Amino acid sequence: MKQKKLLVVGSFISPIHELPLIEALANPRVSIHNFIFKPVSIFKLPFISSIDRILSFRLLLPAPSLILRNISLILFLLLNRFDTVFFYNCPWVYPWVYSILRNKKANIIVFCNDDPFSSAKFSFNRFIRSSYHYASLSLYYRKKNLFDITDLKVQSSLAYCPPSFGYLQFSAYKEYSSLPTRFDYDIAFIGHYEDDSRSHYFQKLVSINAKILIAGDRKWPSMLNSAATLNPNLTIKPFIDFSDYPRILSSVRFTICFFSTLNNDNLTRRCFEIPAAGSVLISSQSSELDRLLGSDNYFAFSTLNTFVDVVNSCLSLSTVDYNHIRSSSHHVAWSEHSSRSRYNFLVDKI
Repeated sequence: MKQKKLLVVGSFISPIHELPLIEALANPRVSIHNFIFKPVSIFKLPFISSIDRILSFRLLLPAPSLILRNISLILFLLLNRFDTVFFYNCPWVYPWVYSILRNKKANIIVFCNDDPFSSAKFSFNRFIRSSYHYASLSLYYRKKNLFDITDLKVQSSLAYCPPSFGYLQFSAYKEYSSLPTRFDYDIAFIGHYEDDSRSHYFQKLVSINAKILIAGDRKWPSMLNSAATLNPNLTIKPFIDFSDYPRILSSVRFTICFFSTLNNDNLTRRCFEIPAAGSVLISSQSSELDRLLGSDNYFAFSTLNTFVDVVNSCLSLSTVDYNHIRSSSHHVAWSEHSSRSRYNFLVDKI
């Protein structure tokens, strides 16, 4: 059987999201390639970069670096033949690129792990919404986006593709029997800052008598350093290295997940990364998470008051009950929600 050639075009920020896709589709039937754009040095200067983003995503005007990036992409596509082009979270790709590809009879798959219809980032994601008109297959991350995309009256096929965790990134933690039984932290939150109510949750969290880790954003140290001086059991870190992330998760008894209000989340990849690494999930309540992970396999909160109660209840959980939930959620994550199982159906679409 002739090997199919797939080009993955990803975000201009980081390959962290598309890497699980690339690793999951790696098999003898598919040859995977990645579009990498190396910007001209001048566009790397903070001042120039800021102007560029303001022009493109706030004023909705063509920005020099994005024009150059799009031209580079289309030249690359015209010089190299691919059976399928997969656009993964690409707010920077102009509609004319998709138009040229469709005229060339290319198989186009598009996917966005943001909510491209969210009012908070509506202009930023305008090109992603345009891409649905050109795609052969549009994948949606949130069930509400099925109706959003359908309302655009697009011709593409649609498929639900909820978040997953990177199979290879977490492979060292697949066997439950090899997971650590001693932990560095009782409870942790590893994620980015968002201007919502989560700061109130952190104020409650840092006062709890437990070994706590808060990490994942350069804002955390400046926001929480005063709390750290009062609580010697509180550890604050900025960004965590991508390769070290699963190990740190595995060193935490309970890990908290908040849903982004900007993206109208009711799921996130952390919902499955946390149990996959052997930590027990404490999350915002979600019927979709209940369905995919199991309501008995995580601890849910809906308000600030219930959050405090849930955390305290978790910390007093017996070893037997803790190990049961940990084992069960770990099994469900690995059997149903790794990137390899999530993206497997795409092999036949390429």
